[in-house]
Amino acid sequence: MALKMAQPWKHPRTGMYWFRKAVPLALQPKVGKREVQITLRTKDPEEARRLLVKVAAKVQEHWDALGASPLELKPKHIHGLAGEFYRWVIAKDDEDPGKPQQWGDALAEIDRVTRKVRNRPNGAMTIYLDKAREFLAEKEIVIGDDDVWDLARAAVSADRLAKEALARRAGNDWNSDPAAERFPKWEEVEPKINERKRALTVKKYWDDFIQESHLKPGTVKRWPPVLEALGKFVGTDDLAKVTPEDMNRWKKALLETAKLSSRTVNDVYLAATRSFFDWAMVNQKATKNPAVDTKVRDKGARSKIGTPLKLEQAEAILAESLRPVVGRASAKFSAAMRWVPWICAYTGARINEITQLRKEDVYISIIDGEEVWVIRITPEAGTVKTDKQREAPLHPHLVEQGFIAFVKQSGPGPLFYNPKLARGGSPANPPYAKVGNKIAEWVRDYAIGNANVQPNHGWRHKFNQDARDVRMDPEVRDAITGHAPRTEGEKYGGNVPLKVKWQELLRLERYDIQAPTTPPTLQRVRVAKVSKKGETPKNAGRRHRQLNRVLS
Repeated sequence: MALKMAQPWKHPRTGMYWFRKAVPLALQPKVGKREVQITLRTKDPEEARRLLVKVAAKVQEHWDALGASPLELKPKHIHGLAGEFYRWVIAKDDEDPGKPQQWGDALAEIDRVTRKVRNRPNGAMTIYLDKAREFLAEKEIVIGDDDVWDLARAAVSADRLAKEALARRAGNDWNSDPAAERFPKWEEVEPKINERKRALTVKKYWDDFIQESHLKPGTVKRWPPVLEALGKFVGTDDLAKVTPEDMNRWKKALLETAKLSSRTVNDVYLAATRSFFDWAMVNQKATKNPAVDTKVRDKGARSKIGTPLKLEQAEAILAESLRPVVGRASAKFSAAMRWVPWICAYTGARINEITQLRKEDVYISIIDGEEVWVIRITPEAGTVKTDKQREAPLHPHLVEQGFIAFVKQSGPGPLFYNPKLARGGSPANPPYAKVGNKIAEWVRDYAIGNANVQPNHGWRHKFNQDARDVRMDPEVRDAITGHAPRTEGEKYGGNVPLKVKWQELLRLERYDIQAPTTPPTLQRVRVAKVSKKGETPKNAGRRHRQLNRVLS
């Protein structure tokens, strides 16, 4: 079962967010409670998530101290710690020491306890054991049980000296305190942290991270090399050693040396590291997130979201899809070339949402007594970016062209690929994604011949542009394409009804396209990568010979 990453808890009455976490059983006697509850002092969920990481790190740091291996104390350390106890006692009443009489009574009580300690040490020491433990807990110092007894004995004398000093101050004697000079300086020994706090490596913790983070398959494939690249850059596989300065140096190298775009650095490299460190902090694998403030300040980075296909480009793709396919192309891929561009054109769906369609995802719905064909885009069939199922009515033009006839004659399962014949598929690169990539190659090479055009995602932009032109309701448009609601108000009232989607979809104008009569023409030589000398890679020709065999 997948674990859920810790989230701020919202108080049902006040709406304020809180940090809540169960105390490990072994630490409950030291912490004194079963659960820690700390208010985050905000009603903003985004701010609460940010603060949660910091509070969780601070709480874990305290727990690590409590669970650390005890300090190994020498007699000098014990008396130095007694000096800290002395100052701790004075600090409680230093600003208002009260009257001398009250300290006289306190000193008399100390004398009584001291006499008992001489005659019956273990029984009389109970009160000072409790005081010593209270002091250690407040200062977050962990020492062995034997050392606690030694501290308690030293605390008797330190307590007397502290109360004598307070008695003098209560009598308006604020001269320097000679008693404080008798204690050696407390030189704290470095705690031995539990062995469970080991190096933060991708190899060790990646599986735990993806289990809690629910990443998309493509992200699962892409992020590990990013985090490993960070480790190589810094010179360690222990990412807990990475500093904010390291992150800024890495960012600069990615932009200036690797020549990556601002958007790629922000949305892939920095996003991966921030997410991994956030998880590590919430799960007590790290005490800081060095990437939290590392960003690329590029105003244009977010503007490069792609452009719509031009009308002539859209018409060229749709026309090419009507050309009969001969040669070695499979029946499934031939169907994908025929129908996927048209469905994208009339739904604005993402390419892989269509290439993963199954026969059972196409069905009839009755709207005002009329039969309307609908496609169901669901995570059950493959990846859906929002992880939510949605329905999109099919434009009548698709039905008239014979798409439903094609669906009816297809066997159960995927419409555009054969799972039994899929070669080399994986969660990160499933068969339907491969189909989408092959369609992109075909469109670039035989329809539009432009390497700068997004041949698949361009339909999504084109649909939104066309929807605006016919004044389609924006909320309905987003519901059809699967975009998130733009406002909090649009989240209320449930999903947009299928009837409303159908009525708005009918506003779109039809594409009036005729099948081409001329033979297919290779628009350009598609080159995936060009060498430094500008030479075409050796595999470019092979790739095109393969395409020609499929399409000719």
